[in-house]
This record gives sequence, structure tokens and C-alpha cells, in this order.
Amino acid sequence: MIIIKDETDTKEAESYEGVRILLLTNGNMNGDAAGAALRLRNITGGKMAVAILGHSGESLREADATYYLDDPVFADSDCRASGRISVALIKKVFPCDYVVCGTSSAEGSPSSLAARIALGCDMEPVFNISGIDRSDDGSLRIIQNGTESKVSWKAVFSVSGGRWPEAVAEIREGRHLNRIDLGLGVFSVGTKGSKVLISKEVS
Repeated sequence: MIIIKDETDTKEAESYEGVRILLLTNGNMNGDAAGAALRLRNITGGKMAVAILGHSGESLREADATYYLDDPVFADSDCRASGRISVALIKKVFPCDYVVCGTSSAEGSPSSLAARIALGCDMEPVFNISGIDRSDDGSLRIIQNGTESKVSWKAVFSVSGGRWPEAVAEIREGRHLNRIDLGLGVFSVGTKGSKVLISKEVS
């Protein structure tokens, strides 16, 4: 993930040529999601960044960059607020081609987070994949719920089992980003950004 906030950040973002892959996780690494992100990196030759929702946690030895989404107001974010944080990171810091969701919130699965990120970033949501490969025409071929299909450019994945390469988790130094870095207000994240709005009560 790369955040573009000033001239230096812009140069950092532009230095990543080719395919960019983002693995979104929390403090505990999801092995299947990590393996899927590594598989994408291996078959595309792209750069892979790991974004961790929290001030600490495991990144990957194979990662090209690590980002910690580190702000006290991010605590207790539900899927809606976590989606906003992730979308802001992608738009401001790491404009990527593929996202792999390896985390969930208290009220949402990786698939629901993937759907929110896809909507916010105009990407294709692809749920419950168990395999990724390269087609003869250069496109990505996936296995989803036991069925093969192709995926367009710019996609967000949630992972469900499968045989993936082993990605090595390790604690790494990284860039810490708060809500100001991401351009987010206190009412869009955490418990304030997670409130369910009641439009109409029916008795």
C-alpha cells in the first residue's frame, strides 16, 4: 500500500512499475491469503505490499513494502469503517492492481471487506478463490467454488482454502499511517464510523 500525500510520497508511488499487489491483514497473518498474494506476485512479476490494520503484527519476508494502519481512532472499526480505511490507503498510498483480503472485522468476513473495497476503488470483487494461474492469453485464471473462470484487470480477492505457496511471516519495519495521512475524519472510522444508520423505524 502506498499513500500519496506530498511530493515525496508521489515519487514513492510512481517508483513501483508494473503490477502492484496488496495483502490486507491484521495482527495475525492468514496463511491462505498470504499464499495467494505471493502466488499473484510470482505469476505477474509484480511488487507486493502488506498493509496491517494495527500498530504491530506480522508482515511477509517476501513483501516489498509494509504499512501499519496505526491510529487509536481506527480501533473497533467494523467492516464499513475498515473498508473506508482500506480504500483511502489504496487511493492515497498504494494504487494497486490486485488486493487480497486476509482479514475480517467483528461484523464482516474477508468477502464482505473485499466487496466494500471493490466498490470504493472501482475494482472487480472475486470471492472464495482457491487457485490462481496465468492463462495463455495473459489473463488471470482462477478457481472459485470449484469452477474455473477468468478475472479482469483490477480485482479484489477473498480466499477460501486451496494449495498456495508458503509465504514466510515475520515482523518487519514499516511505515505507520494514521487517519490524517489517509485523509479520513474521526466520524468515518472506528466506532463513530461504524454506526448503523436507521433510516426508518417500523413498529
